Amino acid sequence: MNVRIHVAVGVIYHPDYPAVLISKRQGEQHFAGYWEFPGGKIQDNENTLEALSRELHEELGINIIEAYPLLKVEHDYNDKKVLLDVWHVDSFSGEPSGKEGQDVRWITIDNLSQYNFPPANKRIMNRLQLPSLCLLSEEKITNIQQFEQVIKDCLLNELRFMVMRLGNEASANVQYYIELIKALPGAEKMKLVLNGLPEQLNDYQINGIHLKARYLYDYSSRPVEQDKLLGASCHNEKELEQAVKLGCDYAFLSPVKPTSTHPGVSPMGWQNFNALCQKADLPVYALGGLSIDDFDTAINAGATGIVLKSGIWGVEEPGKTLSQITNS
Repeated sequence: MNVRIHVAVGVIYHPDYPAVLISKRQGEQHFAGYWEFPGGKIQDNENTLEALSRELHEELGINIIEAYPLLKVEHDYNDKKVLLDVWHVDSFSGEPSGKEGQDVRWITIDNLSQYNFPPANKRIMNRLQLPSLCLLSEEKITNIQQFEQVIKDCLLNELRFMVMRLGNEASANVQYYIELIKALPGAEKMKLVLNGLPEQLNDYQINGIHLKARYLYDYSSRPVEQDKLLGASCHNEKELEQAVKLGCDYAFLSPVKPTSTHPGVSPMGWQNFNALCQKADLPVYALGGLSIDDFDTAINAGATGIVLKSGIWGVEEPGKTLSQITNS
């Protein structure tokens, strides 16, 4: 039980449409009847890619052409400990089929939550479901009707990720704001994360917690369950390393450009942002003084996506602005 089992896992993308391959565990296997991302144990004489190539050929009859590391997940079950070494399989040859009699199927990422996966797979699902754009709330909400209308417009234009970062005054009414958002059309498809502390997951109907940088060092391991999102605000390499250590699902890295809210803070610029992204073993979102026009620059600099605040709250048609990315 003390030995952690090292497993190679493949997230295999369909070559023609946005779907990934999953397979059903069988018979006497741990979590038989559950779905999983294909793969298997790494043998002593193999590296991860060699093991994944062997397993996918044996299980599915395919050969990897192009793959790269996605993330690593450590998880402790009651009877075993596992390390999932997850790779993104972009290109392969052959037609996948259940060579060992297992059921396999292609599903869209949006439909992953409709299938039962072992707990260790939940972080993989979280990673795959991260959108490329995140809306950050205003800290001070002075006009509730405007607040509601902006989010409503954004939801109608495929907003799928929002972090609520409220100031002291607004924080007293956090339950009210959550209920207001949850009642809007399309809110059921959006990941709603609270900038706060892990214990608040028990208080509100939210999808995760986003830690401020000053709280990162209060924990030595991941402080939320695998099926909840854990994010972090980071400003340098050391904080990114701590976010990785805690098993965060993503990080905001800021400020990239000058901001009106932090006029005395020097922005890092895109070159430094890119250098930090290259060292970070987790998805990184660019934040700080950004508009929708910065999206392509951010992606080219290694970002998973961008975080917009004034770039949405400060424009006349927030939904139309958002649609430039979500509907492209």
